[in-house]
This record gives sequence, C-alpha cells and structure tokens, in this order.
Amino acid sequence: MRSGLSVSIIIPAKDEQENIGTLITEIHSALGTEEDYEVIVVDDGGSDDTFGETLRTAERLGCRARAIRHAASAGQSTAVMTGARHAQGTLIVTMDGDGQNDPADVPRLLAQAHAMTSSSYCIAGYRKQRKDTP
Repeated sequence: MRSGLSVSIIIPAKDEQENIGTLITEIHSALGTEEDYEVIVVDDGGSDDTFGETLRTAERLGCRARAIRHAASAGQSTAVMTGARHAQGTLIVTMDGDGQNDPADVPRLLAQAHAMTSSSYCIAGYRKQRKDTP
C-alpha cells in the first residue's frame, strides 16, 4: 500500500560501502525539500557494511532511508523487486549503487512524471558513458 510519499528511490547494492554514503548524500542534496521521498537500499548479500553505512548516512542527514538485506546474493533485478515491494512512494526511481547514475538528473525526470496526464507511463534516463567492467 502506497502512502503519501511522492517518490521511492530504490538502490540495489552489493559491496558498495565506499559509495553508498556519498550517493545518499547526493540524492538528499538533489531532492532537498522539493520532494517527499525515501531511499531504499537493498544490500544484495554483500560482504561489506553497505547496510550499516546506509543507516549511518540517513541518521547523519536526517533523511528517510531504509536498508534491506538479502542473506545471499539474488541479483540486481531481484534486489530492485525487493525494494519495490517495500516502497511507499507513488513513483519509483531506480539507481545503481556504484554512483554511475547522477542524482542531479532525478528532479528533471520527476518533473516529467508530474506533468504526465496518464497514470500508465515509464520515464527512463540512460547513461551516455557507461563505466562497466568487461
């Protein structure tokens, strides 16, 4: 059941302790008070402290963020699905935990979503310069 939150940002992450705090901070800076949002980080069976870093960052910033942990890695798609099942926002934004998606782009995507007159749509961004490992 969805609540009054406008946006749930879902971040599937595995061993992203070094990146997740910065990413949540950038999301908080990008959205500020413009959106009533939550961040859901799904730690997909990682071996570091992505889970704890998520909670520490949320507390430091005073933002709404939750961490969910898979006991074993189930893959990125399953992590996104887990996040979506726990999401309370009317809209869902997905971002990679490695910081390759720029949180500064989210307000522009949300502006397009808020301008939609249909209730069925998907607005997608893409990375011009991917940095995936081969």
